[in-house]
Amino acid sequence: MEPRASVVIPTHNRWAQLSRVLAAYAELAPGEPPFEVIVCDDASDDETPGAVAAFAAPYPLAYQRQEKKGPAAARNLGIRAARAETVILTDDDCIPQPGLVARHVARTRPGVATIGRIAWHPDLPVTPFMDFLCPGYMFDYDLIADPEDATFRCFYTANVSAARADLLAVGGFDERFPAAAYEDIELGYRLTQAGVRLVYEPAALIHHLHEMRLDRALGRQIVNGRSAAYAITKHPDLALDAGVPGLRDPTLPRRFFHAALDYYFMVGLQQGLQGAFGGEWADRLDDLLERYPKYAQGVERQFFESLAYARRLERRIGELEHEHERLATWARALEREAQRRPEPAPRRLARAAVGRLRRLAARRPGATPAR
Repeated sequence: MEPRASVVIPTHNRWAQLSRVLAAYAELAPGEPPFEVIVCDDASDDETPGAVAAFAAPYPLAYQRQEKKGPAAARNLGIRAARAETVILTDDDCIPQPGLVARHVARTRPGVATIGRIAWHPDLPVTPFMDFLCPGYMFDYDLIADPEDATFRCFYTANVSAARADLLAVGGFDERFPAAAYEDIELGYRLTQAGVRLVYEPAALIHHLHEMRLDRALGRQIVNGRSAAYAITKHPDLALDAGVPGLRDPTLPRRFFHAALDYYFMVGLQQGLQGAFGGEWADRLDDLLERYPKYAQGVERQFFESLAYARRLERRIGELEHEHERLATWARALEREAQRRPEPAPRRLARAAVGRLRRLAARRPGATPAR
């Protein structure tokens, strides 16, 4: 039976994670449309090659190998080898959940690509930092204003699918990126520029089996920034989405230093209180603070300040909603005017203006820069 989907998984020296992924697809296979899995090995020198060959999969399992070129080249290798019209792109630490293949197959077709949802694996202890990252900073699905017309900024290849023909038509992943970062966002951008619509299907779920630590993430952000810079040299229109205006913010370093110093002071304070009072440190601290009237007054003052801020924020949201409607009305008027004009050039200009206005209207205040 021919597969309805080809699951492409790049890997490098991570058999412990990859084995769990392949086993999870084995468990899913009976309830999913027929699919194949293509493991694209980026020059692993651990047990991966032999272990994949020996893995008893109830689905077609293909193994592709390349010299060390990175995950973008590995994914391109898998896309070229795929037998199905729908290609699901994921990672070797992403555990599929029931219905993943079926939902991608149901939504994806030529001209339409699908963004699935990524959540932490239940086996992982989710730290406050990881809770901040996902959903939020790293996987920011709040950027999607319309699930039927999603932004390319959420084209995270840990869980997306597209028609093989569409991927090949735009040239697949750009293997010239300086590092394995931002190449998925850039591919999503090229797909949308080619007329492919992105849809968001949160029920197409994977669990990310990858612990994240702040120290490693900080170094990773430098890599992300360099890759984003390369994307901007290709597509200047990405400058705003990639956060380039932040380079001109003179307060950014001071805000970072202030927040970092405050955070680590609080870490030390908590550690000291735990050393003094053990697991009851929070209750003991409340008992200490309640003895001082100024503390209660301070809490009350903070409450009223927060309430006042919430009211200001509510007014601002109302203003932004009004502006959003104004831009949407303008966009609709331009679209109607474009449809009336017979000349191709003005129509193209109007469509470009409409697209730009829609992107501006869909932006949320306080959105974090793209990875």
